[in-house]
Amino acid sequence: GALRIKLVQQLMMGLIYGALYSLDSSTRGVQDRIGLLSLVAIGGANVGIAGTIRTFPKEKVLVDEERAKRLYTVLPYFASKLLCDVPLSVFLSLVFGSLLYPLAGLQPSLAHFGGFVAMVALGGLASSAFGLVIGCVARSTESALAMMPPTVVLMVIFNGNSINRKSLPLMLRWAPSVSLIRWVLEGMCINEFDGLTFGGESSDLGAGGSRRSRGGAVRPDVISGERVLRDFSFADSTVSDCAVALVQMIGVCWLIALYALWANTPRMATLSGAAPMPSASGAGIATELSQSQSRSCASKQKSA
Repeated sequence: GALRIKLVQQLMMGLIYGALYSLDSSTRGVQDRIGLLSLVAIGGANVGIAGTIRTFPKEKVLVDEERAKRLYTVLPYFASKLLCDVPLSVFLSLVFGSLLYPLAGLQPSLAHFGGFVAMVALGGLASSAFGLVIGCVARSTESALAMMPPTVVLMVIFNGNSINRKSLPLMLRWAPSVSLIRWVLEGMCINEFDGLTFGGESSDLGAGGSRRSRGGAVRPDVISGERVLRDFSFADSTVSDCAVALVQMIGVCWLIALYALWANTPRMATLSGAAPMPSASGAGIATELSQSQSRSCASKQKSA
């Protein structure tokens, strides 16, 4: 049931994005690509975080009850949860990327397709890991959902596209480094704009995607993918740098969630002030029973 819903969700998102965007090598293709990749990064973060915090606080209540009964400890539970969730998240990212990539007309290259799917998969894992942290800290599903909007809004603000990092105050220039949306968007942009050239309408492009005049000279309005990356301050990074940053973020979130679960280890309630039960042997119990019966018979004879 839950797997089917998530699969349909990814298919619908891929179809909607693919129907809205038809990318080409004209100058408007720059804006279209940035817009599409921003939607993929922001939408993936919303789906991953919301999907986790809607279910994990309820699951945590059941887990705490079973841990209070000492059925298992936190480490085996957390490891088994990751073993179930990680392959599912990667599979859903592969389905989404395989559908969206050809429909939208992103770079027709196997290497670029692999880079796109990798960034989507890492973004999904990072958002789920961040949702685990919120779910561990929050006391209920309602409080976790209340914490989600400001968190996502801050990630969108510091995604590298909304505001340039150099325009931020010095005390806030670290913020984009902890925005998973920033790393996903930056990695996808570097992967997509690598080697592309934009200029004029796609029908006016010459060999290699360059706009040429009647004399065959390259027009000055041609825009390279490298220039686009420089304009967005993405030129100093690589896809590998973004992937490493996301892996580190995933690991840190998992460790925080694991520690939060361990720190809130439930304990069995004990009765305080209760007198200890006296220990008695089988012979002592039998003697007390016989004495009680004798007293009961004696009292009945007196009353008769």
